[in-house]
Amino acid sequence: ALPALRQPHLPMALRDLSMGGLSDISPMPLEQGERLTVTFPPQTIGDGQLRGGWDAVGRVVRCQPSVLGYRVAVEFESMPMAA
Repeated sequence: ALPALRQPHLPMALRDLSMGGLSDISPMPLEQGERLTVTFPPQTIGDGQLRGGWDAVGRVVRCQPSVLGYRVAVEFESMPMAA
């Protein structure tokens, strides 16, 4: 979508995460059916090492206005395989 081209990186506040998708709060609306890549950066854990970090491709199945922005539901199309 044109708004996505104007702002290709969109920070979102994660609400819920499962193997099949996620729910988050977005500062701008996303179009139903829009494909996106969600990036979860590596996290530093107690021993100072970086762990995790992965990307998932999905599509927007719902986007509704809310008090905090837009509630977005994303269904994953592909997930990285565990090593």
